[in-house]
Amino acid sequence: MRHLFDFNFQRFVQLLRNEIMKNKKRLLTISGGIAAILLTLFMLASLKGDTTMFFMPWFYPLLFGGGYYFSSIAFQEIHDKDKNYEFFLLPASMIDKLASRLVIYAFLLPIFSAALISLTSIVGSILHSLLFGSSIAIFNPFEKHVGLVIGIYIITQSIFMYASICFKKHAFFKVSMISGVIQLLMIPIIFIMLKLIFHDLFDSFPHNYDFGMLTNGQTESLVSFFLNWFQFIKFIFIFVFAPFFWFLSLLKLSESEV
Repeated sequence: MRHLFDFNFQRFVQLLRNEIMKNKKRLLTISGGIAAILLTLFMLASLKGDTTMFFMPWFYPLLFGGGYYFSSIAFQEIHDKDKNYEFFLLPASMIDKLASRLVIYAFLLPIFSAALISLTSIVGSILHSLLFGSSIAIFNPFEKHVGLVIGIYIITQSIFMYASICFKKHAFFKVSMISGVIQLLMIPIIFIMLKLIFHDLFDSFPHNYDFGMLTNGQTESLVSFFLNWFQFIKFIFIFVFAPFFWFLSLLKLSESEV
């Protein structure tokens, strides 16, 4: 494990610059294609009806779908025997290499996505004004809910970046499937927990139990349980989830080097 936590800001900046320059052409090509497709769909939709809020919903699939996918292939070259030596022989520590790609895929990508949708909506509004005599709502990347969505993306993106280090192929689909299975398993787990904690309320459930028969004390206890559980999950999600997978990513990268 060579200089695992030896972070150097100058090396980090150089790696960040190299990554951006290396992927600049592909990024511009993909962005141009997305903008062209959205504008084409927008003009076709404008001929049929109201398109005032057309661009706003597109930000979410672009951010989560595109962001998750590109995060899942962020470290794809380490699984290629013909290319991984270039990555591992770079004169930088693993934390420098991880941090540079983390900044790109977790922080710069959502900012760029918001800017792309905003600029595309401005162009669409201009075209709509010229052709139909009315403007449309422009996507505002500075609205509160946009920041909230980006925050959720930054946290959840971490598991896809970790998967790009763990899996040689199809990391995006593997994580998506595993996440779906876990969510399905959580339903019976939560029900079992409720039954164990509030067994006296569920003795006859689900056959003839009437939740309207709950006393005030029982209702308060049940509500308090859900609120406390929610606060716990919220704390883990906001403060633990992403750092945990970033740390695992760092450890996994160091293992891959060895």
